[in-house]
Amino acid sequence: MQKAKLDANARLRKELSSEALARRDELQQEIKKLSASLSQFIKENVEAEGGADDSLDEKIYRAVREQAAEIGLTYDSDGY
Repeated sequence: MQKAKLDANARLRKELSSEALARRDELQQEIKKLSASLSQFIKENVEAEGGADDSLDEKIYRAVREQAAEIGLTYDSDGY
């Protein structure tokens, strides 16, 4: 009797774990899609606003590049 109960509990745990993993995979795919959509939205809006040349991020990036150049470090590209 007790062994049957343990077997039933083990099957239930395994089933719930499988369902949780499937749901996790679905959520990860949804997150990827939403992240790509958000990135595209931001890119389009930054371009529509005339670029990011005056943004805080760009100013910090330029300052770091200039300071790095003073000690001999260089970057291959101008983007992030």
